[in-house]
Amino acid sequence: MALGPSSYHPGWVYHGLVVGSLLDAAHLLQRLMTGGLLAPEVVAQMGDAVPIGHPSIPGRPWNAPAYGLGLMCGRTTDGRRVVGHTGGGPGSVIAVYHQPEASPSITSAAFAFGDDQGRVEEAAFNGGRDHRSR
Repeated sequence: MALGPSSYHPGWVYHGLVVGSLLDAAHLLQRLMTGGLLAPEVVAQMGDAVPIGHPSIPGRPWNAPAYGLGLMCGRTTDGRRVVGHTGGGPGSVIAVYHQPEASPSITSAAFAFGDDQGRVEEAAFNGGRDHRSR
């Protein structure tokens, strides 16, 4: 069940939320990671990631996950390097990721109602699809 703004508690991250479409999210991350939005040295600092201490996250497609400055970074279970973020709120999940080692690089996003972060991350890692199943 998707929850609307009237049921969204203002104490929960809403104060820092950026609103846009799935395509907007992918475009923002693409510009951030490929230049034109921030200085290259700032982007490099954002990607200087610290491992979270677990080789994987149960139920999610991560191997060697880490956090940078505002970015989730690491390798997927099939070895791809990804940089981006997964977000969740009441009743929905979004994942937006950039794959800098792909040729050409790929930035994609996926969304779903519910709370299955692993499924949405997997969709984003595989080229992004808008999974709007309920």
